[in-house]
Amino acid sequence: MASIGSKKEFSCLRLVLGDQLDLDHRWFDEVDPDVLYVIAELGQELAYVKHHVQKVCAFFAAMRRFADALAEQGHEVEYLDLDKVNKYSNLKDLLKVYCDRYAVELFEYQTPDEYRLAEQLGDLDLPESVEVRECDSEHFLLARDELEDYVERGKHNRMETFYRKLRKRFDILMDGDKPEGGEWNYDAENRNKLKTDDLDEIPKPMTFDNDVGDILERLDRHNVETVGEARNNLPWPLDRTQARQLLAYFCRRCLPNFGRFQDAMTGRHEHAWSLYHSRLSFALNAKILHPREVIDAALERYRDSDDVPLASVEGFVRQILGWREYV
Repeated sequence: MASIGSKKEFSCLRLVLGDQLDLDHRWFDEVDPDVLYVIAELGQELAYVKHHVQKVCAFFAAMRRFADALAEQGHEVEYLDLDKVNKYSNLKDLLKVYCDRYAVELFEYQTPDEYRLAEQLGDLDLPESVEVRECDSEHFLLARDELEDYVERGKHNRMETFYRKLRKRFDILMDGDKPEGGEWNYDAENRNKLKTDDLDEIPKPMTFDNDVGDILERLDRHNVETVGEARNNLPWPLDRTQARQLLAYFCRRCLPNFGRFQDAMTGRHEHAWSLYHSRLSFALNAKILHPREVIDAALERYRDSDDVPLASVEGFVRQILGWREYV
């Protein structure tokens, strides 16, 4: 972790939330000793609803790794775990204290994905001398201020219509102004059931061994209520290295059959929980991977091989370019 040392002032304070762990964001292009990044395990984010314990552990572990990665690049970082955050009554109190402590002139934050948190950050009680600036998270293909160009207020906007507009906008699986292959989606080809002969082909899932025992102890110490089964060793990717490994594995081993069996379920195989799914949702939602990076990897695999059907790659692209952007 970068050391603040004797420095008592920062001209800019930037808050990094647990779902904004994007090293490629423009914030981090240059190292500025006048900018302090605060990354905090906020108790309020654990209390408004009960979360799955593995989700909480994954976020906290990914946040810590992200803080370490920033510090290794030379950024000034202060990581506040639950033990340190506990002294502040809420996020507003924490930010006010930090702005006062370091004589901050500018406070910046990325637009949260949650309306609840966006409302809170839009109504801060900071000193008048502190300028507050909201920045785009840069983690959707369509910027938030462009949404009104693609949806109509007060009307029902179908995902399929939205998806086709974005296919054209970003020239993904397009042949001029027509969809590649002549169809916009291949749902009819992506509803296969897993037959007995298919079970032997199901790939072993790539998993990881991430120790989160210290986080579990911290959650217990602060009486954080969760749901689900706790695991000392999380199998999910928690940083860019692991996430990119899983993305590469998905493209290599799972994408060829992703479309065919994307709706399939079975209880007759030890890998029934994973099948041909990418399991990249956490890496995308935490902004460890960028959606365009994921789409481009799938498209490259499709272009460079003859074993990935158009129906499979289109079905996968639709989950990200269609549903993720739409929701």
